[in-house]
Amino acid sequence: MYNRNEIIEENNLTYVDGISAGDAYNWAEIEVYYSKEKRRYFWLSGTGCSCSSLWEEVRSIEDLCNGSRKNAADALRAFVADNKENGYGDISFATSKLLGN
Repeated sequence: MYNRNEIIEENNLTYVDGISAGDAYNWAEIEVYYSKEKRRYFWLSGTGCSCSSLWEEVRSIEDLCNGSRKNAADALRAFVADNKENGYGDISFATSKLLGN
């Protein structure tokens, strides 16, 4: 795993939004960032257990999804819907800046 903070700093990413659910053993998480230079949003999401992390497979900014603000908001909506179905019922109470709740 590369250093999460290095990737964020090297690419001047600003944290915009994120949602996490689960407990100490199982987790589901999404993080959204914005790059002023690239004028794009970048995000990653995943699920795992206590032995893994969201950034575990990330080596560079190319490993992140990217797109417009709408694309990032759509990714957040899909993340909530998918993970609610997968047993993370508490995720429906998540708040999100991009989604306006």
